[in-house]
Amino acid sequence: MNSPKDPREVAAARQRNLEQMLNKQKSDGEGLPPVNADSEESVGEINPATGRPFPKINPALQKQIQATIEQAQNIKPLTTEIVEPEGPSVPIADAPYTPRKDVDTAIAELPSRYAFYDFKELYVGKFRVPHFAKLHESYVTKSYAYLLEAVSDVLSTSHPAYQDKPLAFYLTVPDFYWVLYFLRLNQIKTHLTHRTRCQGIEHNLQVKRGEKAPETLDIVHNVTRSQINTKYLGAAPDMSKYEFDTFRCRVPLMLDVMEAMAHPEATGSVDFMYLCRVASLIQIKDDPDASLAKRLKFIETLEFDDLNAVSQFEKDATRYGPEEFVQVTCTECGHQQRSKVSLDARSFLPLQ
Repeated sequence: MNSPKDPREVAAARQRNLEQMLNKQKSDGEGLPPVNADSEESVGEINPATGRPFPKINPALQKQIQATIEQAQNIKPLTTEIVEPEGPSVPIADAPYTPRKDVDTAIAELPSRYAFYDFKELYVGKFRVPHFAKLHESYVTKSYAYLLEAVSDVLSTSHPAYQDKPLAFYLTVPDFYWVLYFLRLNQIKTHLTHRTRCQGIEHNLQVKRGEKAPETLDIVHNVTRSQINTKYLGAAPDMSKYEFDTFRCRVPLMLDVMEAMAHPEATGSVDFMYLCRVASLIQIKDDPDASLAKRLKFIETLEFDDLNAVSQFEKDATRYGPEEFVQVTCTECGHQQRSKVSLDARSFLPLQ
């Protein structure tokens, strides 16, 4: 009986046999395509890796390959990352959910991982014609209310307390925009039109000096390639560390955004929007369901230490969600810049 061979010797022998076979093919011309300048299969340049000529590709096949490459280049790259709170935090438990049988809904993998909700599952359905009517109304009237209503119509959860509630209003701002992206990427096939302003220094100086019209700064970009990055919470802020004598911190909801936009003083002033931001981050202990207007009045009593705590909570409770960036070029001056994309009702309409 022969003793087993050393595996290293076997590998070396196989390598020698392979080299001999390749050398024989090169000397005999075995396996090489015929050289014919008039043939579609004629050879082209020499492949430096093998020393053998490249065969020429059929033009029709080459066109098909190029189309595939261009299509692949238009796909939006999606990236994800996990973010951890800077302040006190607690782990987030992954809540189990029951998959639904209806094919029109999908479970929402919210970036907050449901850390701030009583419900632990959210299903997203499909937009239908009545929903597009609401989206059109939102676009025409510049009202977010119709957009939130349209999104609420396709959201559902099994939690009994939310059966009759418009769920989009009770989502945090980052989670709401994640749902918008989910709907946009999975249902809408039309290109997104992104509008921004040129940040080129010389171009802006020319406009300031009156040498160019202000509208030359406008950039209208048809988004075919972009980068979407979604940040997921790795842990949740420890809410027990944000309990104070008269109030506790809470996450801002889309309902707060709507109340701020509907407030009589909502003129876009920086100071009022700052106050709304602070008010949306607190809950009054004696009046847990207080409106934003009441909370605006309440924060007049807060001092620096209170504001500092609220600020720390905001950093930890809102640093997740999706962000989309696109590279745009000013057609007037050629300046290139990276611009952040924001979705609204117009993003879902075929005519923009």
